Amino acid sequence: MAGEICGSEYVVQISTDSGSTYTTIAGCTAHDITQTNEIVDITNKDSRSQALIASCGKISVSGNISGFISSNAAFVSLRTASVGSSAGGLVYLKFLEDTGGNDFEGTFVIQSWQQNSPDKEGATFSCSFTSSGDIAYTVA
Repeated sequence: MAGEICGSEYVVQISTDSGSTYTTIAGCTAHDITQTNEIVDITNKDSRSQALIASCGKISVSGNISGFISSNAAFVSLRTASVGSSAGGLVYLKFLEDTGGNDFEGTFVIQSWQQNSPDKEGATFSCSFTSSGDIAYTVA
C-alpha cells in the first residue's frame, strides 16, 4: 500500500537554545505521542442533546521516549533536564512525524525517567513528558 510511513522515519529532537536549533536524540528505539483536545460541555436544561465546544478547551501533548543510553550530547541534555537542573526540568522537544517535515514542537516537562542496565546487555532508558505551554504543529 502506498502512503505508509516506517516507524524509523520518526525522530525526536532536543534544543539546548530555547528552540532555535534542534539535534536528534541518539539511541531512541521507540517513542509515542498523544495529543489531547479538551472539550467544554455547554449542555443546559433547554438542550435536547449534548452541546460541546472544542475551540475553548485546553490542548496538551504527552508521550514517551525509550532507547539505549548514549553519550550523545542531545541525550545528555535530555538526561540533565530530567533531574530539573536545566530550566526547572523544562526541555524543548520536536517530534518529526515523517521525512516530509510535519512536526510537533514546544516546551515539555519530563515527568519520569527510568534506566535499566541488565548484565551483559545494553543499558536502556525510558522517559515520559507532557507539554507546558503552547505546542506548535507544522505541516510541511
